[in-house]
Amino acid sequence: MAKAIDLTGVRSGSLVVQYELPGIRSPNGACVRMWMCKCDCGKSKAVRGIHIANGATISCGCFFHGHTRQNGKPSRTYHSWVSMTSRCNDLKNPFWHRYGGSGITICSRWEKFKNFLQDMGERPEGTTLDRFPDKKGNYEPGNCRWATPKEQSRNSVTNVVVYWKNKNMCLSELAETAKVSYSAVKQDYERHGIEHLMTRIEKGLFKRRKNTRPI
Repeated sequence: MAKAIDLTGVRSGSLVVQYELPGIRSPNGACVRMWMCKCDCGKSKAVRGIHIANGATISCGCFFHGHTRQNGKPSRTYHSWVSMTSRCNDLKNPFWHRYGGSGITICSRWEKFKNFLQDMGERPEGTTLDRFPDKKGNYEPGNCRWATPKEQSRNSVTNVVVYWKNKNMCLSELAETAKVSYSAVKQDYERHGIEHLMTRIEKGLFKRRKNTRPI
């Protein structure tokens, strides 16, 4: 058996190995050696030994993007990335059962923030990370966007989706597009079903109003 290599004192980019941590088990059952490293910025980070040896990890994260601290706190973009990884990977996260626990995963490319930032760009003010167009899909390029609260609510898995005017839309968007009361649309659907509702919409049987209730 080959002798275990001591990485103490080894530098990898901005990281310097301090000491070895208890190993972890990979999904295939193999033992993975972990090391506590100190970044030049002052932050400590636990890193897999293989990533130190092959140069895959060279900083705590600050080296690539500078998003870990902006005006004394993480940037909006970095906060969204951390929240995403926690929901999918941390069993102690209060929302884990709705994400990682229900099979939602993060693509391997986005395990690194620099790749997430490159694909998604800066998070605009007033938006959050939304899986779209497949709300039940994974976090990966092509299925994520920065969305406003209104856009997020219309992309909820609990929404009733109808097809009208050559596009899919939820009931609130249907009411807004048809310029009718959202409460009347919702009530008609709950009492009579989707076919009855769409027949009334097509025939213009709802009272039109200027201000509909957006969601």
